Amino acid sequence: MIHSLFPTPIIEINTPENLKDTFSNMFKDALDDHFQDTTNSTISKQTLSNLHHDKRLYKFFVWLDMKIREGIKELGYSVDVIEFRDCWANKMLKNEYVNSHNHSNSWLSGVYYPFEIEDISSGITFFDPRPANTTMIFPGAGSKGDFTAQDKTFEPKQGTIYVFPSWLWHSVRPVIKDERISVSFNIVPGGGL
Repeated sequence: MIHSLFPTPIIEINTPENLKDTFSNMFKDALDDHFQDTTNSTISKQTLSNLHHDKRLYKFFVWLDMKIREGIKELGYSVDVIEFRDCWANKMLKNEYVNSHNHSNSWLSGVYYPFEIEDISSGITFFDPRPANTTMIFPGAGSKGDFTAQDKTFEPKQGTIYVFPSWLWHSVRPVIKDERISVSFNIVPGGGL
């Protein structure tokens, strides 16, 4: 018998085909008004962190709220209401990336990919949160098995959403071609839309 202690859940939500274009068009309209140049040397454009208050995106956030609550219920949490603390979008061009980081002062964080992604090489990478796993030598260390991997990269498609514990370190590999737009958010229990 193998017991899996202290697992780190990542909820993957896939937007239904009949909603992908609807949500994509909502974001296309809204993001043009929100993007601005950044002082960050690894990301060209970013929005302010209040994207979840844009009325044009309301239907998306109502749907997302429902899907996240379904996911956290499946994990065994007894949280009936969640609150989006902040939400912003990143526009990354060729060779841009996001260094390893986590999100403070939140419970869960997530990322949504509203547009077609031609450059699958710029996935999101999550890192093993157990410090000893990167310092100990044992057979199979670094392989991509559930118990031996030190990182895991997800290659999203249009409409994919990943929700994960805010403390989990993650990064985005460099964009190889064209651009990559993602929408990130942080959640706390309670509050509401």
